[in-house]
Amino acid sequence: MAQLLSLTSAAPGWTALPPSVQSTLLAPHFFASVVAPGFGSSISTAFVVAGSLLAAAAVISAFRGQPYIYQEHLVAKGPATGPDPSANAPGAGAPAGIGPGGGAPQLGPHR
Repeated sequence: MAQLLSLTSAAPGWTALPPSVQSTLLAPHFFASVVAPGFGSSISTAFVVAGSLLAAAAVISAFRGQPYIYQEHLVAKGPATGPDPSANAPGAGAPAGIGPGGGAPQLGPHR
């Protein structure tokens, strides 16, 4: 920073800063004291907004209730006389590794 301040006096059209201003700018805690008020208020506002959104999401999630698992239910209507009924089952004819309904494979409980 001291090098930059010395270059300003050499640049045409620029005037050198008075020594008192240079010493203030070169002080060890100058930058921190300039940035701290704005940063402190901004970070506290960000945490308040984040906490508010978290609380709202928790309340909305609590009101959703239990998750509902959508499944197709096959109803047997007597003896099958036509084509193989398992051909109409979800996931029938799907490539290996594809679960019912064309989604990801359904995994059972781990043993």
